[in-house]
Amino acid sequence: MNDTPYITKASWLMVAALGVIWGSTFMVIELALEHVTPFWLTAGRIVFAAGVTGALWQLRGRRLHLDKTRSWGGLICVGLLSTAIPFQLISWAQQYVTSSFSGVTMAAVALLVLPLSHLLIEMTDFYENGSRRPTAITHFW
Repeated sequence: MNDTPYITKASWLMVAALGVIWGSTFMVIELALEHVTPFWLTAGRIVFAAGVTGALWQLRGRRLHLDKTRSWGGLICVGLLSTAIPFQLISWAQQYVTSSFSGVTMAAVALLVLPLSHLLIEMTDFYENGSRRPTAITHFW
């Protein structure tokens, strides 16, 4: 069995687009910090993203998955820890470092996560064709 993925020109174009979009974010943050404070920059980014995401969900006829087991408190906690606080820290830090340094530093995170994922995520067979997928974080020191 051959588990090697087939990489096309479209795959490379998507990677390039991702790099341009993510990389330009740090340049835009640096430019915006000349006119607004880090707090308002973060707030603007989050409100804009929430508005776009909400509009897309509405256009697709979806609703928020809130029930007795999932609440606004959980959504707010995840939003703070995965978006608001990191965005605020990045905006604050970019007052003191260049956008290129911020971009390269953030790109290095993926290079650190890759070997850690090998140590922390156990791979188990899931699909009938023998391909594997991560099932859970199972190892901690």
